[in-house]
Amino acid sequence: MPIIFELSNFDELLYNQSITLITCFKVFSYDATTHMIFESSNSDEIRKQLGENKQLIPLWLSFSTGYELLFKAVLAKHKVLNITKGNVSKRKDTLLNCASIDSILNVYHFIEGAQVSAKDDYIKGELRKLRITNLYDFSTGQLGGSIGRLKKLLDQKMISDDERAFLHDVTQTLLDLRRNVDAHTFYGLTVGKSINNDLDKLYLPAINLLLNVYYRPVL
Repeated sequence: MPIIFELSNFDELLYNQSITLITCFKVFSYDATTHMIFESSNSDEIRKQLGENKQLIPLWLSFSTGYELLFKAVLAKHKVLNITKGNVSKRKDTLLNCASIDSILNVYHFIEGAQVSAKDDYIKGELRKLRITNLYDFSTGQLGGSIGRLKKLLDQKMISDDERAFLHDVTQTLLDLRRNVDAHTFYGLTVGKSINNDLDKLYLPAINLLLNVYYRPVL
């Protein structure tokens, strides 16, 4: 029996998950009244503890993934998210040619039964246009591919050109240096310094700008 996953209000799903990931280590807190992220009052103490317990890498992975989901939540809210169709059947066929582990095949049986639907007109239209019926064929791509969608927000007058340039540069920096280098080198000291050096000038301002854009009314 297929399981139906409802993708209406997809932007809210991304938004809520982003806040959970950004704040889950309690280094950062979310103010639901102002819709802003702050460093917690005892963030230095928490970060020191995380460093002693070798948890700075998980903190940074969680923070950067939360940033990506928030970025995509903004794009989804303003209907410019780059939705594409994957091909889970092709990946399964490739696996069948080189593996015979029953537990792996059971995973793909579940995937095949994961259907997707949407009542939201925007998501529903994208699903229909791309002929997506399986949840695992629903893709929003990588963060790097989403950066170019900032131009669409600019065209909608949802952001200024200065805001577009700032979000572009911060996101590219996060991808190039912090996420794709630091988060994969597993040097806690390096990642700790990344957060300390860039947080106030780059990442928190960018996150709070994204939160602001999320709530901006459509003109």
